[in-house]
Amino acid sequence: MSKLVPKPVRRPNFTSEEQVALALGIKARMDILYGKFAGQTVSSETKDAAWLEILQEVNAVGGYNRTLAEIHTKNKNMTTLTKKIDSSNRREMSKTGGGKANIKELTESQRIVLETIPESCIIGIPGGIDLHQATDEGNKRVITHSLVITPFFSFKVTIIHFRKVYPVQRKIT
Repeated sequence: MSKLVPKPVRRPNFTSEEQVALALGIKARMDILYGKFAGQTVSSETKDAAWLEILQEVNAVGGYNRTLAEIHTKNKNMTTLTKKIDSSNRREMSKTGGGKANIKELTESQRIVLETIPESCIIGIPGGIDLHQATDEGNKRVITHSLVITPFFSFKVTIIHFRKVYPVQRKIT
């Protein structure tokens, strides 16, 4: 007879205090966590030490003994959700017609996270136009993107090309 394997216990959700501590810790260490490697000032050791400091701050507030992997995942999820809410709010504000805009209120931690996200990651590059061309090559779909950037203060045009290859989903008949 086989033994029943106990179901793993689900970890509790992050509290709002833990989320604020995480967002404040990341905001205070942005140059270390997301900066380029620069010899003695920013290295993998300093980045690891910064993440451990943030982990200690979050655990001091919450008391759930979070792991580093949980902190990384929560940071990624908070950033994604904040960008989604902010872009939705921006779309709502630009709609025409009467009526009240359906604006979603940001939490305190989301407001802090929003301060750390560069504006170009939310609204795109000012003056940039994304053009793409889709072609089929055998069983793959290739999309060639051309990003045309024309700065306001210059007559120079920068064009960036890159390709993405996707497998074609064919219907079985």
